[in-house]
Amino acid sequence: MKRFLFVALIFMMAFTVVFAQEAGTFSAGVRGGIGIGFNDFTSDMRDLIEDVFETKNYKVESMLHPVIAAYGYYTFAPNMAVQFEANFMINQGIKAVYSESIYDLSWDFMYMSLDIPVMFRYTFLNAPVSVGLLAGPYISIPISQLETGMTIKWGGVDMGSIPVDKLDMEGFGFGATAGVFVGYPLGPGSIIGDLRFLFDFVHPKLKGATDPFMNRRALNITVGYEMTF
Repeated sequence: MKRFLFVALIFMMAFTVVFAQEAGTFSAGVRGGIGIGFNDFTSDMRDLIEDVFETKNYKVESMLHPVIAAYGYYTFAPNMAVQFEANFMINQGIKAVYSESIYDLSWDFMYMSLDIPVMFRYTFLNAPVSVGLLAGPYISIPISQLETGMTIKWGGVDMGSIPVDKLDMEGFGFGATAGVFVGYPLGPGSIIGDLRFLFDFVHPKLKGATDPFMNRRALNITVGYEMTF
């Protein structure tokens, strides 16, 4: 058994050397896709919602949001790189939904942010398909106001939306992200798929507020194209 494990280890090392990603190269690309939110209101926001709805009997739902990313990474050692990104998180948010027998009331909160992660990237397979892991911290900067509004449905019929307010935000978020990527050579570059989870530890706030309105978590699924120089 020990001999088998030793042979397997030697084989894996040889495989990595043969298909190693060349050190000293720079790659860049763009991706786009969708983010699946797993957000939640903070306790202060829940208290406010309960005051407005005059009940605790409501549901919390996260929103799907588009994601656009531009990135680059420098391979400093075989299969190891540092990756920098600019991720635009569009209309991410959360809603509180209250339902009665004949009507539904939805109170929506959404905003845009620029997330800037710095990640360690490790590629453990390069041919014929590249597969790897990446992880690291990020900062999240709000780049829009927080838009809030209420939508009413009566008897299943959409009665339209009621604009509530646009509120200024301040500060920035800080968190960690980790995921996997898959690449396939095509033309001068590669098609890239990326599956990644993000989790905020520090959240941006409404201007003048002492506590954030939302705890942000999301699973981002993106595809794109990259080239190596």
